[in-house]
Amino acid sequence: PCAALRGRGAKDGVRSGGPHGRARLTWERVAALRADFAAGVRFAELGRRYGISPTQARRLALGENWKVAA
Repeated sequence: PCAALRGRGAKDGVRSGGPHGRARLTWERVAALRADFAAGVRFAELGRRYGISPTQARRLALGENWKVAA
C-alpha cells in the first residue's frame, strides 16, 4: 500500500475504482451498466458485457458499489 494515498479516500492506502490503474470499470462504464440494467438486461449478460461477475454486476446496478456521493 502507498502511504501517500492514506486519507485521500483510499482504503488501506490502495486506490480502487476508476482512478486505480487496474480497474475494469470507469464511472462512464458504470453509468452505462446501470442504463443497460434499467433497460432490462440481466445480471449475467451485464457481467459478460463488462468483464465482471454477475454478482458484481448486480451490486453495481443496484448501487451497492460505486455509490455517488450525496
